[in-house]
Amino acid sequence: MMICSKCNIQNDETAKFCSNCGTILSTMTVIEQGKKSKVKRNGYGIAGLVLSIISIFALSALNPENKGETPPPPYIVIIFSLLGLSFSIIGLFQKDKKKTTAIIGLVISIVVLIAFIVGLSFNWFG
Repeated sequence: MMICSKCNIQNDETAKFCSNCGTILSTMTVIEQGKKSKVKRNGYGIAGLVLSIISIFALSALNPENKGETPPPPYIVIIFSLLGLSFSIIGLFQKDKKKTTAIIGLVISIVVLIAFIVGLSFNWFG
């Protein structure tokens, strides 16, 4: 059963709109045997996304044009990217959790790792 969030009327599970007020019914709140079930946040996915974003900043800090600043060691990029990749993969396999942040973290980690490898092969980091 789907419960309308606006008027609290029970609707059929396959209904897309409330039969009473016409509000679009969300698939996020499903009533199963009297209990409300919601899709929860994915902690591993969020951690993977945050670590992936940190790896972007670490990669950009390797730019040799940053004069007067000491760049971080290159392995920092690898560590943050691999951690972001690992947490994002774990986040993808969490049941009943949102997977959006895990997917974004996975993509960012892969792109940063590829950019790092290409940068090393073309000696972009000095």
